[in-house]
Amino acid sequence: MERRGVPTAPIEAKVFYELGTMYAGLIGMPRLRITTVPHPISRVPAAMCREYIKGKDLITGKPVIDQITESLTRPLTEEERYEGFEERPIPRKVGPDTEENLQCLFVENKWTDFLS
Repeated sequence: MERRGVPTAPIEAKVFYELGTMYAGLIGMPRLRITTVPHPISRVPAAMCREYIKGKDLITGKPVIDQITESLTRPLTEEERYEGFEERPIPRKVGPDTEENLQCLFVENKWTDFLS
């Protein structure tokens, strides 16, 4: 939607903010308007979700509901419309290899939930 000039309001847990902003830059949207809330977001009672909405964004300090509303209603700036791609800030941890070796690497490093 952002690429079409329509503002969005992604919400993520603060622990993922750095990863989210890095990824947004990699896909050509380095100024994506991200609202941050405490972790966890999923599997929490509705009352806790309401408290997150009543609280403040953990990066900007603005009220979460105000930040979401502003993100959706304020037109995108020229900077936010930028569609270039940024270079990856850190090298990939895993190079090309066979599927079997990749599976072994994930198991050895406990990067898997062992479901596949």
